[in-house]
Amino acid sequence: MTPISLAQTSKRFNTTRRVLLQNSSGFSLIEILIAFLLVALLFISIDIGIQSEHDKLIIAIDDIERAIKFARNEAILRNKIVRLKFNFTKTPCEYTVESSSHGELIIPEYQEEDKLDIQSREEYEKSRDVFEKAFIPVEEFKKNTRELDEDIKIVGIATSLTKDFQTSEASIYFYPSGFQDQSLIVVSTIEEVVIMTLESFRERVQTKFEQLKELNYDEYENYIYEKAEEIYNDWIDNT
Repeated sequence: MTPISLAQTSKRFNTTRRVLLQNSSGFSLIEILIAFLLVALLFISIDIGIQSEHDKLIIAIDDIERAIKFARNEAILRNKIVRLKFNFTKTPCEYTVESSSHGELIIPEYQEEDKLDIQSREEYEKSRDVFEKAFIPVEEFKKNTRELDEDIKIVGIATSLTKDFQTSEASIYFYPSGFQDQSLIVVSTIEEVVIMTLESFRERVQTKFEQLKELNYDEYENYIYEKAEEIYNDWIDNT
């Protein structure tokens, strides 16, 4: 029998060890990397799908600012009065951009209806109806109105035209000259409130974020309107 050297023995042992490891290993390096990639993609999709309240608020503010810019440009291009109309009695809140049917439209002076007598109220309502019919949605808004996320609440809007703080429906008007209603828009989630202000001749919308104290939903409804009233009073004092 030919003697086996120590080197040969060691070589055979290493060869056998490699074969055993290859046969016994559960996953190759490529399989492990693919598994890590799939897990990473799963976490990314979860992170994208779950937006924070703040993220939703940022998106809502950006949407409103784009609508303001669009309405301003439409008024100048069309040489007509254009308005950004909000309805925040619905959930989610809705808004649309509408153009007047002719350039010589006169906006009726705003009046508080509960302070009018019956005859004056009827006359005022008729003039408002005629005025409302003079507006139609612009092409980009004809099919449907825009909606904010259902967690976003437009608490109220005040303008230089009305001065009152509107908490159900409101419109901001834009004019062919580039002039627009000086406006206050209060937008909120249960965690924070945003104060949006628009000046008459400035394109830029100013925004200010304020954190709210921790509230449950029932407390939030009352608190946010009290907070909005304070914001509105400050705005009136400074305009």
